[in-house]
Amino acid sequence: MERRLFLALIAAIGLGSAIAGFRASLLGPISTEVVEVTSATRFGIQDNHTRFYAAMWAGAGLLMVYAVLDLAERALLLHGALFLFFVGGIGRLLHLDRAVLGTAEIATAVAVELLLWPVFALWLRRVEPGAAAA
Repeated sequence: MERRLFLALIAAIGLGSAIAGFRASLLGPISTEVVEVTSATRFGIQDNHTRFYAAMWAGAGLLMVYAVLDLAERALLLHGALFLFFVGGIGRLLHLDRAVLGTAEIATAVAVELLLWPVFALWLRRVEPGAAAA
């Protein structure tokens, strides 16, 4: 039962990440109705970077779904992805601007990256004992 719950959560998070990432990559993540565009070039650069990262999340989501399809064989792959998400959270902390880090959007993301992903990594070792050797 615990293993099934783990697999279902990872698959759902992965699928959600893939869908959101592909949507943002294809349709554009930022609406000009929400942000004031003071430089078309600067906006284009930010939009391009955001589409790249959205595509990376889409790929990570697909990797998560792929891993749960045969967790016994792909546990190391999932561990690697969870580790990269954790490292990304550390990267966010390097921003050092408390005004940005304190916003709900960033604080939530950092909490997920630094707390939730390690919990999933530990849980993976519990539900897939062979993953402990990874």
